[in-house]
Amino acid sequence: VGIMMFIYVRQDIAGMISNKDTCTVGTGKAGAGNKGAVVARFQLFGNNTMCFVNSHLAAHKENVENRNADYRRIMDKARFSTVKSGQKIEDHDVLFWIGDLNYRLNFSDEDLGKVYEHIEDKNWHVLLEQDQLKTERIKGEVFEHFREGDIDFQPTFKYTPETNQYATGDGKNRMPAWCDRVLWRAQNHVEVRQRWYRSEMSLKASDHKPVVSYFDVTMRVTDPDKQATVFERLRAKLRAEMGASSAS
Repeated sequence: VGIMMFIYVRQDIAGMISNKDTCTVGTGKAGAGNKGAVVARFQLFGNNTMCFVNSHLAAHKENVENRNADYRRIMDKARFSTVKSGQKIEDHDVLFWIGDLNYRLNFSDEDLGKVYEHIEDKNWHVLLEQDQLKTERIKGEVFEHFREGDIDFQPTFKYTPETNQYATGDGKNRMPAWCDRVLWRAQNHVEVRQRWYRSEMSLKASDHKPVVSYFDVTMRVTDPDKQATVFERLRAKLRAEMGASSAS
């Protein structure tokens, strides 16, 4: 069991990417379980830094603190060889965090029928009041300074593979949940705007429904020609001032 992440770049900006690096962080027992994260980072348009984290956190409804601990371990242990010593993933200008975060809904098994009714009626706000990730973020336990778009799609777990039906009849009372999430944070001069956030019901191979989001990212870009012009002007001004000083 592993995690794979692909990052595709438009050909016209591929040459503007530098200092690419990746790392992995294992969680679970001795950091060697089947949970953890893959992390990739690079610089774009000069000194703008971007980082992507794809993680799979601890499973099962009752393991909230284990999920929180997995998050903290990933934040603390992820390091890169191509950047200055000590830089952490949260130091990047833009950070996207995706994956099966495994946070569940805090409803009891007896409420399962009501949960299905809320899903049928698209009462997402009622269900999200019991969302563990939302609760832990409000408490300040995880994903501080991150943002997540409004959820306007049904819970992404647990489905019977090859269908759009929630898994039932296995005697395990699988409570639906939004396990699969996309969060982000931005700082310094970078702005991030989310256009949309949705699940892909057409994909049926897994017991999860993947989530997809589209963003606009605005960052500073240095124009080499303008930079050279400004540099020459400053150098000429400095020479002139130094010449005037010597003459006096």
